[in-house]
Amino acid sequence: MFERDPVLLNEQFIAFGKLLVAGRPGADTWEKDGMRTYWAGSPAVFFNLIFLSEPVTDRTMLNRRLHVAADYMRSKTDPGLFFISEDYLDNEVHGAFDAALEEAGLVSMIETIGMIGDLSAFEEGSKPAELRFARVTDESGFYECADINSEAYSLPVELMRDGLDGATLWKKSAYCYLAYLGDAAVATASVVEIEDVLYVGLVATRPDAQRRGFAEATVRHALRVASESTGHRKTCLHATQAGYPVYERMGYTPVTRILGFGPAGSSDS
Repeated sequence: MFERDPVLLNEQFIAFGKLLVAGRPGADTWEKDGMRTYWAGSPAVFFNLIFLSEPVTDRTMLNRRLHVAADYMRSKTDPGLFFISEDYLDNEVHGAFDAALEEAGLVSMIETIGMIGDLSAFEEGSKPAELRFARVTDESGFYECADINSEAYSLPVELMRDGLDGATLWKKSAYCYLAYLGDAAVATASVVEIEDVLYVGLVATRPDAQRRGFAEATVRHALRVASESTGHRKTCLHATQAGYPVYERMGYTPVTRILGFGPAGSSDS
């Protein structure tokens, strides 16, 4: 049985961020004072990341963490995110959190739900008959993955391309798949092995192909191949609000919320 552990979900998220960024030339990476930073210096916000890595037990500690993150992000020319697990904030800190965010000049930018699953308990999903899958093995395939994510999140394609260009460690280890409808790639999903867990990320469907089960089918395919290759059955991910119903239907269980914040007045806030 996969333990419902918020710490594990936070550590998996941090490890995924490290995998995306740490192999990029010139990336700024550091770990200190209960925070870990993997900052690619990319124009794509999802590749400039700060994580709260230890619980916060009082208001003084909270203020310090928030101000360090805010000052760091304001010193950079590219946008980024400071991710905070709600389970890392004790009761006293929870009550002061909104005021502390305002004081530090940080605003909410994204909400994710940390979820776990055991492939042994997943029911078999139906694959749309017209889909075929291909594993990404070259730069043109990774650009296609980047472009689908860009379209799904309404981002300029050059941003995600830049982010994945530098994700050398991720590209070496990812079970990254494209789903094709005829000759057109319509969905993408990737799975990476982090310790004994299969982490799902970079899932997206082109807007004109959404709500047809393509993303779910691609995730299931990538998980099946990764599980057969590694022998692992435990899996986790961090879902957006849009993706949450899909993953819950597949068999994932919610464990924690991890929230992303950025400086007020930034171009992405």
